[in-house]
Amino acid sequence: MRLAGVSVAATTNIQAGNPNPRIMNQSAPEISVNPPGVIAWYRVYCAAMALMYLLVAILFIFLISMDLDLDMDELEFQITSIIMIVFCLPLALLYFAGCFLTHRGWHWVLGLILIALGLTSCCCLPACIPLLIFWIKPETKAWLKSNNH
Repeated sequence: MRLAGVSVAATTNIQAGNPNPRIMNQSAPEISVNPPGVIAWYRVYCAAMALMYLLVAILFIFLISMDLDLDMDELEFQITSIIMIVFCLPLALLYFAGCFLTHRGWHWVLGLILIALGLTSCCCLPACIPLLIFWIKPETKAWLKSNNH
């Protein structure tokens, strides 16, 4: 039924506190018991990144202990190595923790941050862009926020 160009459903919708009548027919995404496909790929991505950061940290620990004949100053190499170790070990732990995703709303944010960190490397772009596209879908967020699994 239309009254003055506005449907009754839209009027009821506005009275219910929803000013946009187009949103009335949209519902929350179905929450599946099975995780979305992006979760498995996210875990593979996190495992690969954790392994990469761990290997870089081990490499610099190994290199700092060796007596290398380098063109750069010894102190400069030691400082660079320590910086790499200090950054790589926490990132490896963070990505390793991302592999064990559970149903918590903040894990969606953690995943978004970990994917965004991967976007800073052009080598990771082919994996991170599709991962990000599927990560921000409502089904993924709804599955992670459901605590009944």
